[in-house]
Amino acid sequence: MANGKKSTRKYAPETVKLLWGRAAGRCAFPDCRIEVFDDDSEHDPVVNFGEMAHVSPSSDDGPRSVSDIPVEERDKYDNLILLCRNCHKKVDTQTVKYNCDILKKMKHDHETWVRDNLPERGKGKRSWIAITLQDKIPIDFNEAITALEPDYPADNSFVLDIGSGGNAFDKIYTNIALRIARVCQEKDSFDCRFAVFPLSSITSCISLGHILTNRPRVRLFQYHRTEQKWQWNDETDYHYKINVTGIPEETIEDNVEIALCFDISENIHDKDVFEVRKDINTIIHISIPKPSKLWLSEERQLFEVIKATNDVFERCMSSFPNATKWHLFCAVPAPIAVAIGQQINPTMFPCIQLYEFMKSRAQRYLPSLLLKGDSSG
Repeated sequence: MANGKKSTRKYAPETVKLLWGRAAGRCAFPDCRIEVFDDDSEHDPVVNFGEMAHVSPSSDDGPRSVSDIPVEERDKYDNLILLCRNCHKKVDTQTVKYNCDILKKMKHDHETWVRDNLPERGKGKRSWIAITLQDKIPIDFNEAITALEPDYPADNSFVLDIGSGGNAFDKIYTNIALRIARVCQEKDSFDCRFAVFPLSSITSCISLGHILTNRPRVRLFQYHRTEQKWQWNDETDYHYKINVTGIPEETIEDNVEIALCFDISENIHDKDVFEVRKDINTIIHISIPKPSKLWLSEERQLFEVIKATNDVFERCMSSFPNATKWHLFCAVPAPIAVAIGQQINPTMFPCIQLYEFMKSRAQRYLPSLLLKGDSSG
């Protein structure tokens, strides 16, 4: 039997550093692997929802209490695994399925995955599945992949050319999905690394992001037309403000339809939205102070928009719990459109109607593709 009934739960500093470092700050559960912290916002601190779980229990009567590990060894690195709160609860409840041997293997496999698949945390070259998404204007593949250096494109990199698809966005979505599935068919999508070079329609870019999801490691690149390059500019100390307007403070319980407008490249006017759908109840704008087609030049700006997008999506789920449909209007650079698509959760969100901008038409936005959500039956 174990020597003592319960550990002191006083973790040595080197134990904490080793556990979090080798796990790369991610949940070790193979179907999760999310980063277990959320960056601070302008007004809120960093949120840490990672928990150092015990493989063999801290207490003799805890989960998986069949261990003979001495009490003084229970809070050491070899008996700990980093999990998010949800997965910690899962493994400590389903103790038959997640026994000590399973958790030890889970930890070992996760740390191996970190070493092999997160090149940004170490040195050395890594291969990325490079995807060039193009329509009317072909992308110079060799020119694009220079942005990956010192990393390099994998042998199964490919071009997604939707030029012949026209406005048949359902068909385009299906073709993209089949191509991505073909690449990922032999491995978990968590184990894939994609480098995306998009220069295509907004709907196609959102479709690609929606299909990729945020499970694999994805690097997004912007084509800087004035400089004719794909490399991101060096980051400055300038503070990039993302404004959000239109979300009510109170909860709207009615079955409503809302519009989400991303004003990054140019302003989307409410009249353009109402020309398409007069029955939209609320219009929400996610914008920068001075929309411009040249705004996106630093990778940090992309991350700021992703953070704001996730925040807005969560607030909309809370403020409009019974919304039947979201309408998505995007005046954004191509990589931001891909990133927005990655954040759309089909199991949590209602149906989302996408729109394509048509400058030559009196009605500037036309419905393009419907992404079905959990309210679609």
